[in-house]
Amino acid sequence: MRLSRMLVPTLLASVLMGITVPSPAADPIAFTTIDAPGATDTWVWSINNAGETVGAFFRDAEKRSHGFLRTPDGTFTTIDVPGGISTYPHGINDAGQIVGTFDDPNNERHGFLRTRDGVVTAIDVPGATATSASAINRSGQIVGVFQDKEHYGHGFLRTATGVFTTINVPEANETYANGINGAGQIVGTFANANYDGHSFLRTVDGTFTTVDPHGASVACANAINDAGQVVGFFSRAGAKDHGFLRTATGAFTNFDNPGAGVISADPLGINDAGQIVGVFVAGDKIHSFVMTR
Repeated sequence: MRLSRMLVPTLLASVLMGITVPSPAADPIAFTTIDAPGATDTWVWSINNAGETVGAFFRDAEKRSHGFLRTPDGTFTTIDVPGGISTYPHGINDAGQIVGTFDDPNNERHGFLRTRDGVVTAIDVPGATATSASAINRSGQIVGVFQDKEHYGHGFLRTATGVFTTINVPEANETYANGINGAGQIVGTFANANYDGHSFLRTVDGTFTTVDPHGASVACANAINDAGQVVGFFSRAGAKDHGFLRTATGAFTNFDNPGAGVISADPLGINDAGQIVGVFVAGDKIHSFVMTR
């Protein structure tokens, strides 16, 4: 499973790309770094319309990851699934419901849903050997990925009542559902026969559209907001990776390195105000950011 959040945070540490500050003629950008207190590495995956962010942090001394909820005033609350070894929150909606992934003592991976008051429910796709929940919308619909017995990845959609639908891009080897908006549009990535990753947009009626930037050899769509804006990353053959923002009409804006000393970065989430969150690498450490245009 090469492209899924099932591999987080290892995947991010190895394939992070560059997020771009637009040219001086573009709208001003506020770029805020986020590091959990005492953390060696910090990942932010999602932001809701209240500006609350969720993610995970790692401390070298503990050798495990903890989840967190961060409010706009900078207050961190640690989130650990009871009985879990490591916790990775991936998505938050406006009701404060959080979805993500946790590893149990047997190193098996499960999804979870956490309510605003802290009640946690495990999410396991029936028959799956591993499950990861990636995003949740205001209706409580959840998307993510599960691993079958042959270790192939498939996307899923789970309703608020717990009904699962498998999501597979036609003729793809593997499919990963990464984001969902209030209209039920889903974005993610799929692996073709050569295991190159490409981005997709799925409408409510089940229609798939590839949404790679022009000339991209590899692309991954990570999140979509209610305006239909999509964020992710792409690369062209023989060139470095770039972040992208795609409008509902299909116009792309590319993103490059936001500052001196930053090796690479990855946009992972976007809210309806267009605030973008993600992670970047500086030196040998992983940090997170909120970017406001």
